[in-house]
Amino acid sequence: LRRIPNLHQHAIDAGPQEAGLANVLKMGLVISRLILHERRQHEYLAAILLIVGVILGYLVKRTLYHHKTTLLPRGTPTALVTSGLFGISRNPMYLSYGMVAFGAALYTGAVSSLIWPVLYVVHLNTKIIPLEERSLATNFPNEYKKYRHKVRRWI
Repeated sequence: LRRIPNLHQHAIDAGPQEAGLANVLKMGLVISRLILHERRQHEYLAAILLIVGVILGYLVKRTLYHHKTTLLPRGTPTALVTSGLFGISRNPMYLSYGMVAFGAALYTGAVSSLIWPVLYVVHLNTKIIPLEERSLATNFPNEYKKYRHKVRRWI
């Protein structure tokens, strides 16, 4: 409590109308604000991006394995996957990679480290994704055209 000098004062300030659960919630808010103030706030966003990115990547890989199609950008697709996360984004795998890259860069706390994920996403968007889209359009012309109009590239 030495590092949290106002915690005791906030507990005393609670009037009779703030009894029970309301007082506990108020104490929780005070503690969480003080904890967030003590930590570097960008670390929390970085952790969320990293965790969600890894989980998203795992789910996408599992879906592609289930449909028995390639994970490689230059590979020949054997199926056009439009279900699950692919119903929200045409590139959920790259979305997960981008989240992990931005999360790692953000965790460092250095603004200059954010240039690498930006360059990575630009590379994906201008080189890798168009390569895959051409392959899908060649192998699944009608289905991919409908899918492309229905689902956005990223989100």
